[in-house]
Amino acid sequence: MARNQLDRARIDLARALGLDPWTPIEITDTLTAALPVADVPARADSIVTLALTRRPDLVAEIARGDVARTVKSAISAERLPRLDVAADYGLSGLTPNASVSTRQIGVQVSIPILDGFRREGRAAEQSAVVRESEIRARDLRQEIAAEVETALLDLASAQAQQAIATERLRLAADEMAQARERFAAGVAGNIEVINAQASLLRARDTDIDARYSAATARVALAHAAGLARTLH
Repeated sequence: MARNQLDRARIDLARALGLDPWTPIEITDTLTAALPVADVPARADSIVTLALTRRPDLVAEIARGDVARTVKSAISAERLPRLDVAADYGLSGLTPNASVSTRQIGVQVSIPILDGFRREGRAAEQSAVVRESEIRARDLRQEIAAEVETALLDLASAQAQQAIATERLRLAADEMAQARERFAAGVAGNIEVINAQASLLRARDTDIDARYSAATARVALAHAAGLARTLH
């Protein structure tokens, strides 16, 4: 099962990297506290403030609303009168010496009066898009704040679990050493050593899970803050 999970994880990683599924991949990162990390502020309110300026989904939604407002303003400007000015200058005659200059200047004013209420319909459509974008942007701001708080809670929980797992691993290692000493002295049987080995294996699995949870929480926090691309 472990080998199967490892092979499947390598395939998923190759797919995420855009590589052939059977491309050999050498993992150099570890599950230490230094990986992955990003320059995330320490305070929750500072993280939220940073996220409101860095999150690409919110930036895209704000840009969408700005475009809708610009289009609406352009539609409203179509009701304004239009002024066209044209000028022409040239020579008229059979020969250059007998030619006379000609000039022409024209001014035209167009006043849009009625277009079948098409402008009103387009303006109402863009107003709906603006309202939808404002609602979506407000919801995204609340969602970002909630994601930051959730990621901080998960990170604190993962760090506490990691501390417990580290202590459990130390105790399991001491139990294993003591079981071997008692077995070597003849005061304990082989079953006690086997039980100590099983406890040590479970403690190692728990430590790995805690390290993974902490790394996942750090990634989630960086994503919530809009700094996922700066992970290293």
